[in-house]
Amino acid sequence: MHTHFNSLDARTRDAVEADLGFAWMLYEQSVRPLMEPHLHLARKSAWDENAEKDAFLSIWDLKKVLMITVEDNPIGWLSIDSSENTIRIENIYLLEKFRGHGLGTTLLNWLISIHPDRPFILSLIEGCRSESLYNRLGFVEQKEIGFEKIFIRPN
Repeated sequence: MHTHFNSLDARTRDAVEADLGFAWMLYEQSVRPLMEPHLHLARKSAWDENAEKDAFLSIWDLKKVLMITVEDNPIGWLSIDSSENTIRIENIYLLEKFRGHGLGTTLLNWLISIHPDRPFILSLIEGCRSESLYNRLGFVEQKEIGFEKIFIRPN
């Protein structure tokens, strides 16, 4: 157990292989609606379940993933790549019913507090509704690459 957050008593823990099914389900529910319009425009194709799951499996790295739980039940997950110079938030997802209650803010503030001397980098798919959260916490859009926006939060 890494820490706990706010009144939900949400906690983080290291991911284990058994978390893969939940993580894929949440990733697919979160990413597919954002990606489908871009896939149609850019590739003239639809969401390909097998190709997208293969892409997901290539980013699923137990050394980088923390599960977010309430009463030992997973409600989300995040993936962080930490180097000497930067913290890259690779993925962060919460079940829909846990969004909009301050948990993302608390979680990001916690991450920032344990790495105050390093800048943070992340990318968002265009249309992601959490963009205002990142802006509020000091993340600034640096550039757009295709349908992704790159944000940096200086230290």
